[in-house]
Amino acid sequence: MNESDKELILAKTVRRKIRTLKPYEKNFIKKGEFRYLVPQLETIESGNPTVCYTLSHRHGSTVLHNGINLENRIYSHETVLSTINEVDTEQGHSDMTTTVLEEPGVASNSVFDSNENRAHAEFLDDAEPAKFVLIERRSLCFCNAEYRWAYWCSCSVDRAREIAAFEHHINLSYEEFCNNYPDCIHLQVARMIFQQYDTSNDIEALEQITETGDDHQYSVGRDIVYQIPNTHIVCCCEAGGVNVRFGLVSVEKNKLSCLTCSFSTCCHTKIMKRIIGEGPNSPYHEMIYVMFHEDASGSLDKRTAYKQKVISFKKIPFFRSDGLAEGLRKLSQQHTILLPDLERCSHCNETLMEGDPIAENWIANEHAAVITNTSVYYSTVYYRPCPSCGSLSIFEGQSKCLLNLGTYLVGYDVLRSYLHSFLHGRRPLYTFYQTFCDVQMDYGNATIQYDFSYQRLRNAWIAFLNLLDINFNEGFSCPDCGGDNQPPETIICDGTTLSFQRRMWDWKEDENDREVLNLSASSFSDRVFIQDPSIRKLLQRYASNGELIRGKKFKKLKEEEKKKLFTGVQMVSTNLYSLLLEIEGDFSLHDIYRNLLLSLASPSPVCSSIRPKKEVQLILKAINEGAKIKENPKLMRSLHQEIPIIFEICEKSALCENVKNLLPELWTIAVQSFVDATEDSSNKEDVIHFDELSYFPSLEKYRNRGRFEKDKHLRQKDKEQYDICQKKYLGHPSLLPGIFTLFCPHGICYGFQVMESNESPNVPFTIMRSRFKKAPKHVKYDNACKLQDYCLNRDPCFFQHTEFYVDRLHWDNHTSCSISYNLSLYPQLSDINSQVNEQANAGLKRIKAQLSYMTANNFMNHCSLYLWYKNMKIKEQHDNIFDTV
Repeated sequence: MNESDKELILAKTVRRKIRTLKPYEKNFIKKGEFRYLVPQLETIESGNPTVCYTLSHRHGSTVLHNGINLENRIYSHETVLSTINEVDTEQGHSDMTTTVLEEPGVASNSVFDSNENRAHAEFLDDAEPAKFVLIERRSLCFCNAEYRWAYWCSCSVDRAREIAAFEHHINLSYEEFCNNYPDCIHLQVARMIFQQYDTSNDIEALEQITETGDDHQYSVGRDIVYQIPNTHIVCCCEAGGVNVRFGLVSVEKNKLSCLTCSFSTCCHTKIMKRIIGEGPNSPYHEMIYVMFHEDASGSLDKRTAYKQKVISFKKIPFFRSDGLAEGLRKLSQQHTILLPDLERCSHCNETLMEGDPIAENWIANEHAAVITNTSVYYSTVYYRPCPSCGSLSIFEGQSKCLLNLGTYLVGYDVLRSYLHSFLHGRRPLYTFYQTFCDVQMDYGNATIQYDFSYQRLRNAWIAFLNLLDINFNEGFSCPDCGGDNQPPETIICDGTTLSFQRRMWDWKEDENDREVLNLSASSFSDRVFIQDPSIRKLLQRYASNGELIRGKKFKKLKEEEKKKLFTGVQMVSTNLYSLLLEIEGDFSLHDIYRNLLLSLASPSPVCSSIRPKKEVQLILKAINEGAKIKENPKLMRSLHQEIPIIFEICEKSALCENVKNLLPELWTIAVQSFVDATEDSSNKEDVIHFDELSYFPSLEKYRNRGRFEKDKHLRQKDKEQYDICQKKYLGHPSLLPGIFTLFCPHGICYGFQVMESNESPNVPFTIMRSRFKKAPKHVKYDNACKLQDYCLNRDPCFFQHTEFYVDRLHWDNHTSCSISYNLSLYPQLSDINSQVNEQANAGLKRIKAQLSYMTANNFMNHCSLYLWYKNMKIKEQHDNIFDTV
């Protein structure tokens, strides 16, 4: 494009593009019924481009072009319109210059900030965000000793990388260079900006000045960082780097992303992270702090700056009633006039001004759309002023089963239809909206998609959900397990992959619980019976004898391995060594003692089999005193309930002396974990009660989770020692791992916790320690073996009397831990449905499609509503508390 063509383009007047009206909208305008004013936008005056913002440093200057005023920011690809706003520059030439150009697009919604034009924002719901390109240049010496500027643009990464890597002297003429690297459309505009800037500031392309001796390095005192005006974008460059290039880094939702490199781990984001890490010591601290503060405080981008106002404020009943049924039936009547239905002001509780709103012309909205399941019509909404505080009491809507959202009203019948669909089906809100529009068109409402967009339905549903009159404390507690604010003694817990996107949450470092607690005096080796893992594996193979054990087959021991086993066991326990010799003498005893040997060979703590409780101590005392177990039904029953692996031996034969002598030895190891343990004496007054990713309405926080010495990452050697059952989940690339739910044996969910990382014992440990004043008596969990070890490493005193079990469904997957974790071995727990959590999680899959891409707040509200409803249905089945919804 030659210079004359550019001048013709610059001379033209640029007009904003107005959205094309649809045919039915044109008909409304002809009839005078169009309820939105068509915005008549002023034209932009023609003119030459000028620099609007400048900033310089020692060895380079920066020229930012950020368009003009918001009202005049639309221009063609080759037309740059701006106003002059110059900043003083330092004296001296500049060898590198950066320019930021804003790509052409449509106007922002924030154009319509006034009340008169707020409705016009509806036209621009699909407005594209502003886009920027980065123009850079450096002086090069060409083959004829001519110094000229070499430009590159961020729209061509390959060109930028090549030119930035050039030596200062190149073997090309300037004409050859221009032919090899033709200008893009952005460079054609930028050259004109630079030309005027260089002329006004006497800048020439001269020999490059360096401080390092390398003619393609730029050395400055510190990183170069500055903010693009009116944006959350900074332009930055690393100090003293090789082949330095500037980059645009966006700060959005407290996350850094490079707009130039198109990924988040480039050198430019590293610069910003380094500056943020410096804190107040950084010269850019105030600028960065303001950007993060504005973003974290809830400021929205231009596409979502308009927030729907909700007029209705009364709680909406969830349960059916005669009044609700009557109101829903009356929705078939069209109310063209909606008068205020309040007698007193909702702000100051004073009597509202008397008078006829129609006669006084107290109109809040002259043309408000009213949407019901079968009709769409328009009404005039009136208000009544308050003489005391001056506020306006607008028609609230509940008296006619309408939800008032300011510019439109939605019937309860529409919202309750989706409520039932959400609680019972798998249909997302958008699918419901498409079906709703098809039904409306069947009734002849051809403009339904214009009058009631999907965004309007979404806003109405969120407002309706927040106004539902629900007592969550009643729903998330079991009357048979203690009622409100009383945790159950038996819990069944597990995680499920229902979650939302990681980017939807503002991740912040936990500043609480900085004091490191060291409450456990024992280690892994102190709690297991055999410390040497090689001896444990040999004993496990000896006990299995080549048979299939819990889905895993072990090889038989060779003679050399058997000798090694006996030698190792003899060093650990003479009683166990004698028992093995007895089995070798009569191998028919092998099957009788198999489960005992497998438990001793496991890496599980001894206290998982011999629980340190008074009932077990009395049993062991009776056995040691020579009590005849089979002649004592009470003792036999107690043994079956407390130590089932010993009961199995008594069931098949009498206890031999070697087993009797082994039991006191096991008891000593079992109680050793708790003898020297320390109770938590931290201050309970500093409890952080608010946790946005945790929802347990009937279980208030009693203490903080705490930080423990064992929370440090395990070394590889330690991981090898923990050769027990592992629960692995690769996870989703963009979604959080899921939620962790807590149930009582009666099927009532007590709440849920959003898992920030893959499911681990840390999640149930945190819930129990922070929300239970006293640890639960029984814990059913598919990874209970790992959970118990995790708890004993951190707070053994708190979990001393807690019994851990693996549910029946997952037990076959546990091939290494002690058989004492098998829930099926305990007759007193046979009536417990250990799959209640799995069954509930299967139901949660129905709403996975709806919830996966919600914001964190919406996710928590929808998930709590669904679980509350399921809890109430369970209570209804047992107690018939309320009528069905």
